[in-house]
Amino acid sequence: ALWVAALTQTPCHVVSTDHRPTPLQHYAFPQGGSGVHLILDRRGFRKDNFAKVKEAIKQGKGDKESQSKPQGPSPGKKGGKKNEA
Repeated sequence: ALWVAALTQTPCHVVSTDHRPTPLQHYAFPQGGSGVHLILDRRGFRKDNFAKVKEAIKQGKGDKESQSKPQGPSPGKKGGKKNEA
């Protein structure tokens, strides 16, 4: 708290509590997945949702690899296609 008081040049008081005022929750939103998945909440780690996220990531990697291969000629510096006459 001393660094906050020094930085803001105002008094800073520390209050401790066993209760967390803002619940700790972790969500995952895998690219190419079907939505947001709650991974961790006050009850603990959610294995079922984590498995869904892992599966969505695994499926997304396969799709990404097949889409990443270029099809046809690549664009040239001035916006045209290479190897065009």
